[in-house]
Amino acid sequence: MTSTESPAAGPLDAGPSILGYDPAPRRADVGAAYCDGADVAAAVMARYRATYALSPGVPPDCASGEPTDFSASPRFEIVFDDEDAQVWRLRE
Repeated sequence: MTSTESPAAGPLDAGPSILGYDPAPRRADVGAAYCDGADVAAAVMARYRATYALSPGVPPDCASGEPTDFSASPRFEIVFDDEDAQVWRLRE
Protein backbone atom coordinates (compact mmCIF):
# COMPACT_ATOMS: atom_id res chain seq x y z
CA MET A 1 0.00 0.00 0.00
CA THR A 2 1.36 3.44 -0.89
CA SER A 3 1.13 6.48 1.33
CA THR A 4 -1.80 7.72 -0.78
CA GLU A 5 -3.95 4.67 -0.14
CA SER A 6 -6.36 3.84 2.63
CA PRO A 7 -7.04 0.20 3.46
CA ALA A 8 -10.77 0.94 3.64
CA ALA A 9 -11.28 3.28 0.73
CA GLY A 10 -8.40 2.71 -1.70
CA PRO A 11 -6.61 5.74 -3.14
CA LEU A 12 -7.15 8.88 -1.06
CA ASP A 13 -7.29 11.13 -4.13
CA ALA A 14 -10.18 9.21 -5.70
CA GLY A 15 -12.72 11.93 -4.88
CA PRO A 16 -15.70 11.83 -2.56
CA SER A 17 -16.13 8.55 -0.71
CA ILE A 18 -19.25 6.61 0.10
CA LEU A 19 -19.54 8.62 3.32
CA GLY A 20 -19.63 11.87 1.34
CA TYR A 21 -16.30 13.26 2.53
CA ASP A 22 -14.74 15.48 -0.10
CA PRO A 23 -10.98 15.87 0.53
CA ALA A 24 -10.59 18.74 -1.97
CA PRO A 25 -11.29 21.62 0.47
CA ARG A 26 -8.80 20.27 3.01
CA ARG A 27 -6.20 19.71 0.29
CA ALA A 28 -6.70 23.33 -0.82
CA ASP A 29 -6.34 24.56 2.77
CA VAL A 30 -3.09 22.63 3.24
CA GLY A 31 -1.79 24.07 -0.02
CA ALA A 32 -2.71 27.58 1.12
CA ALA A 33 -0.96 27.05 4.47
CA TYR A 34 2.28 26.02 2.79
CA CYS A 35 2.14 28.52 -0.10
CA ASP A 36 0.25 31.69 0.89
CA GLY A 37 2.25 33.00 3.82
CA ALA A 38 2.36 32.73 7.59
CA ASP A 39 -0.87 34.65 8.25
CA VAL A 40 -2.84 32.32 5.98
CA ALA A 41 -1.10 29.31 7.55
CA ALA A 42 -2.09 30.51 11.03
CA ALA A 43 -5.72 30.98 9.94
CA VAL A 44 -5.87 27.53 8.33
CA MET A 45 -4.29 25.95 11.40
CA ALA A 46 -6.81 27.69 13.68
CA ARG A 47 -9.67 26.37 11.53
CA TYR A 48 -8.45 22.80 12.02
CA ARG A 49 -7.25 23.37 15.60
CA ALA A 50 -3.72 22.45 14.54
CA THR A 51 -0.78 23.53 16.65
CA TYR A 52 2.22 22.33 14.63
CA ALA A 53 3.36 22.65 11.02
CA LEU A 54 5.71 20.01 9.66
CA SER A 55 8.08 20.71 6.81
CA PRO A 56 6.89 18.80 3.76
CA GLY A 57 10.43 17.45 3.17
CA VAL A 58 10.66 19.04 -0.25
CA PRO A 59 9.53 22.56 -1.06
CA PRO A 60 5.90 22.60 -2.20
CA ASP A 61 5.13 23.63 -5.76
CA CYS A 62 3.55 27.01 -5.14
CA ALA A 63 1.91 28.78 -8.04
CA SER A 64 2.26 32.05 -6.11
CA GLY A 65 6.04 31.71 -6.03
CA GLU A 66 7.76 31.14 -2.71
CA PRO A 67 6.53 28.68 -0.07
CA THR A 68 5.52 29.94 3.36
CA ASP A 69 8.61 30.79 5.40
CA PHE A 70 7.54 29.69 8.88
CA SER A 71 10.99 30.50 10.29
CA ALA A 72 10.73 34.16 9.31
CA SER A 73 7.38 34.70 11.01
CA PRO A 74 6.94 35.76 14.64
CA ARG A 75 3.69 33.75 14.61
CA PHE A 76 5.69 30.49 14.62
CA GLU A 77 8.54 29.11 16.66
CA ILE A 78 10.76 26.22 15.62
CA VAL A 79 10.54 23.29 17.99
CA PHE A 80 12.48 20.70 15.99
CA ASP A 81 15.13 21.17 13.35
CA ASP A 82 17.52 18.78 11.68
CA GLU A 83 18.72 18.29 8.13
CA ASP A 84 15.67 16.25 7.10
CA ALA A 85 12.74 17.88 8.87
CA GLN A 86 11.54 20.94 10.72
CA VAL A 87 8.53 21.42 12.98
CA TRP A 88 7.07 24.82 13.91
CA ARG A 89 4.58 25.56 16.65
CA LEU A 90 1.92 28.20 16.13
CA ARG A 91 2.31 30.76 18.89
CA GLU A 92 -0.89 31.71 20.69
